[in-house]
Amino acid sequence: GTRDFDFSFSARGISEQFRADMGYLTRTGVLNFIGFIRPKLYPKSSFFQRLEFELSSGQTQDRFSGLWETGNDVSVNIFFGGNWLLRTHLNYSTEIFGRERFQTSGAHVQLRAQPTNDVLAVIVYHRMRAIYYLSAEQGKSNLLNATLTMQLMENVRADGSFDYAEFYRDV
Repeated sequence: GTRDFDFSFSARGISEQFRADMGYLTRTGVLNFIGFIRPKLYPKSSFFQRLEFELSSGQTQDRFSGLWETGNDVSVNIFFGGNWLLRTHLNYSTEIFGRERFQTSGAHVQLRAQPTNDVLAVIVYHRMRAIYYLSAEQGKSNLLNATLTMQLMENVRADGSFDYAEFYRDV
């Protein structure tokens, strides 16, 4: 990447016979291709520092079922007012579970603020289609995470977080 443009493309395969004897957990029997591009703009503004537009795509073949799942994302990152970030992210995605394709598309919004070097606050909200894995049912999910980190003294830091997760099945 450069100051004005980031990119990445990769491919990997994990065999169906991959063994996790050492405690390493990963999904076996997949082949995936992942890539993204992220052009960056630096407007002549005292308020907006940088704008990033990101397009990404990941295509994964589940070798056990032969089905493909996808994850295609569009994001806008707005850096402003010192150390503040507003990120909006939309995606169209599917996931293979139990040899069946499920819809997992959704959106998320993130606000990250660092008003001083000693204070960092992050709020992330996700709304997406989801899978209830125990019964392989389709549903919807709302996730909210908020964290606050404060450097109180040189060797004393306080961290607080709040997590909310909700899943409801389609009727």
